[in-house]
Amino acid sequence: MFRRYSDPRLHLTTADGAPVDLSRSRRRLDQIPRELYAAAGWLVTRAALYLAATGHAPNPWRDEENADVSVVFSRWAQVLHGGHFPPTSDVSWQYPPAAAWVMLVPRHLARWMGVDYASAFFRLMLLVDLLTTVLLVLLARRYGRWSGVFFWLGVIPLIGPMVLARFDLLTALSVAAFCLSRSPLLAGVFGGFGAALKVWPAVMALGVPWERRRLLRTVLGFVTGATVVTAGTMLLLPGGTGFLHAERGRGLEIESVAAFPFLLMEHTGSHRWTTGQSSGSIEVSGPGVKAVAGLMIWLSAAGLIALTATVWRFRSRRRAAWAVEIPLVALLILLVTSRVLSPQYMMWAAVLMAACLCYPDHRQKRAARYLVAVVALTTLDYPIGFFDLMNGAPSGLEIVSLRNAALVVVLAVAWYGLLSRDHSTDAGTGTDTDETEDTMLVEDASGYPA
Repeated sequence: MFRRYSDPRLHLTTADGAPVDLSRSRRRLDQIPRELYAAAGWLVTRAALYLAATGHAPNPWRDEENADVSVVFSRWAQVLHGGHFPPTSDVSWQYPPAAAWVMLVPRHLARWMGVDYASAFFRLMLLVDLLTTVLLVLLARRYGRWSGVFFWLGVIPLIGPMVLARFDLLTALSVAAFCLSRSPLLAGVFGGFGAALKVWPAVMALGVPWERRRLLRTVLGFVTGATVVTAGTMLLLPGGTGFLHAERGRGLEIESVAAFPFLLMEHTGSHRWTTGQSSGSIEVSGPGVKAVAGLMIWLSAAGLIALTATVWRFRSRRRAAWAVEIPLVALLILLVTSRVLSPQYMMWAAVLMAACLCYPDHRQKRAARYLVAVVALTTLDYPIGFFDLMNGAPSGLEIVSLRNAALVVVLAVAWYGLLSRDHSTDAGTGTDTDETEDTMLVEDASGYPA
């Protein structure tokens, strides 16, 4: 039994009038290992994702989200099982050669488990996500910051069950392994494996401290990891370069930042610009589209050059978190200037932000909050409102415009945070607020946090 005293503050007592020591309860909660919270959070959130992906829980958009893995990936697995890559006429195959193993492994797992291809793929990605979470937990234990772990646990379900129907979690695993590794050579190998699947993990090389020996060993690891996987795959399966032809033919996907002006003009009644299926996605077509698509490639390069120049100019401000903050900003530049902005790309930004939040000296708490908003808007765009966007409905255009504007804001805030002298270390997630500036990390001569 509890009663409230007349004092404006809340005091709790037992039935015999003895005060209740709330601080003891808080201490008991604090004694519970963070690993248990992380394990419970992973089990609950990932069980919900798996049930929704497999149809054991309500999911109105299951057919749209699973179309790739159920139809396209399984078809590619059959072709690859025959000993060669999909023909160049299949423009939907736009992945590096190493992606062939991602398609083949679930085929063998399905036979071993006695399930269909899609279920085996979901289980494989669930295992990959578990390993990624474990690596983030180890990173959090190393630096004493758990905000990144809980950010990852919360943001991935916000993307939706689609995360299990794509293989982008594999690149997230390679990036997490890169961040955790203390060996520059081994870190480079992990990054190279990820880059062999999808090129974007190569941005991790930009965060390596500009110390000659460390930089060379990391680059050597990247080249070795990517070359071994790619060359080995191409020796076993002919026709691995066909994806280059398909990639060159890409236009502007309707969800990309650059495509929005054309969508807006189409919505206003102009018949000069239309949308339709092309190169495996829904793209904009009409006057000037190809020119803008080509321009975005140059803007991506210009953005990375500008970032590199900025990092060199302010190199005296380098912190340990720059090892992840620089790749984060580089990735955001690529997303904003990309010709394609698929919803699964949010997993790329999520893992980099999660790793960044594990560093006590990071400056990305505002960018992390805004990124959550971007992920939520992306989910509203796909799968919830994607048909509205394709049909030119105002609601679809509003959502994608808000998402793209928010993504640009995240880029600006993250870039500003990279150069900020602010010594606040709170990640803004309500956890780990007891750290102070005394826990700030510095790097020794080798570039490792000391």
